[in-house]
Amino acid sequence: MKKAMGLRQRQRLTAMRLVQGTAIDLFERNGYDDTTIDAISAASGVSTATIYRHFGNKETIVLWDEFDGTIDAELAHRLVEQPPLEAFRDAAVAAYGQRDDTDLLLRRLKLVYGHPSILGVAAQNEATNRSELATALALIDGRDAPGIADDVTAAIALATLDVAFTRWQDAHGDQPIAKVINESFAAASKPPAHQ
Repeated sequence: MKKAMGLRQRQRLTAMRLVQGTAIDLFERNGYDDTTIDAISAASGVSTATIYRHFGNKETIVLWDEFDGTIDAELAHRLVEQPPLEAFRDAAVAAYGQRDDTDLLLRRLKLVYGHPSILGVAAQNEATNRSELATALALIDGRDAPGIADDVTAAIALATLDVAFTRWQDAHGDQPIAKVINESFAAASKPPAHQ
């Protein structure tokens, strides 16, 4: 059962949604590089101090996803019962396939893949996520530290999800994201044989 958020948490989430939505509108209209935190503050009515406190920079405004915890929760219970790549695939499908904000996700991904500075921060985040996932895989198996197989499995899972996001974004979201995630993981599990 999901714990209800307190008033402060709800206010913070509301402010973060407002800032992100406003920022994306401004980035699309005025250009990412030409939009400042001050402009986002003025347009959203949220102070620059609050924006910096919640996000730190423009890249994080684009990358922030209120549903990040959903995939973690889905993965935590699936890893106990499923092989790692299947667990990650099913967790990603559950987390992304049921979203009602796929238009916002698509707009965010277009910004990520269209701006090297955002993509760079995303790559740093992915390296952290890969390390955390590899550690989780080791702990599930009763080991204190991840081995090379854990690192490779985590890298494959995250790279496959990145391919799914890239292909879905390139196709302008014309298929359900869950379908693209499933297709990407199917391809990862059976790479083509070259002779």
